[in-house]
Amino acid sequence: MELPGSYRARSEMNETSVMYAVPRRLMRWPAMTWPVCALSILFLLSLPVVNPYVHGDGVGYYAYAQSLVIDHDLNFEDDWRAATPGFLKDRVDANGQLLAEEYTVTGRLRNHFSVGPTILWAPFLTLAHAGVIVANSLGAEIPANGYSRPYLAAMASATVLYGFLGLLEAAAAMAAFFFVLRAAGWHYGEALADDNPVYLQATTACLSAIIVMQVVNVFLCRSERGSVFARGVMLNRLILLGIAVEIALILFIDYTPWGNSLFGTAPLAFSVWLYVVPFALAMLLFEELRKALTRRL
Repeated sequence: MELPGSYRARSEMNETSVMYAVPRRLMRWPAMTWPVCALSILFLLSLPVVNPYVHGDGVGYYAYAQSLVIDHDLNFEDDWRAATPGFLKDRVDANGQLLAEEYTVTGRLRNHFSVGPTILWAPFLTLAHAGVIVANSLGAEIPANGYSRPYLAAMASATVLYGFLGLLEAAAAMAAFFFVLRAAGWHYGEALADDNPVYLQATTACLSAIIVMQVVNVFLCRSERGSVFARGVMLNRLILLGIAVEIALILFIDYTPWGNSLFGTAPLAFSVWLYVVPFALAMLLFEELRKALTRRL
């Protein structure tokens, strides 16, 4: 028997509501913690397999840090000779000597790897070096060459820390991107032109989420072990000035015609900013928990 039109419409609406009840709930606050929780669990499970070992391209990246902090020069010969066979196989001759083409016209060993990782590792490596010097002055016999266990452990810890915070920031940025798309009715697989307003808003949301996370991150990175609340948020005026400039720039980029035209952005609804806030709070919470655990070990 055919159902009356009004009843059939209500029936279909109820079925649709049941079908989409879970996805709609997943867009609310509890669901926003799923990516963060999953990444945090993955981070904790990966800690036992962290291997403080420099190999592959890491030799070139680490060489800057080791040479500057430990040797106080930019001579990478010691770093190359201490490298793994896989790194050296195309850089030495049959007698184990470095090839002539590995040197520049000034006689310095060439290092084409970027200095970005060195900038991130340098504070941790400096602390490790200071600790080794103090330990040796008290009778320990730890090689202060940048390759003994304390140095490699510091480098590995820094890599894990930055990787963890980076994953949280990536989760927030991509979540904001898809939040804007879904709110506009976009469906997976649907192609959007580069100048589509929805696509511009989504990429703007991604950039803005990164800025929000970085504002929180700058306070988290002031100390490797100490709580952000113990150091005083308002004490460092340079950090506050930098944050003010950063916020002014992102507002200019997001909400002015010049910023939109220059950077290919579009104004965001206030709800997008609210959507990102829980991710920033989650990063603060998980990093505070990590530091508390570190202080107890």
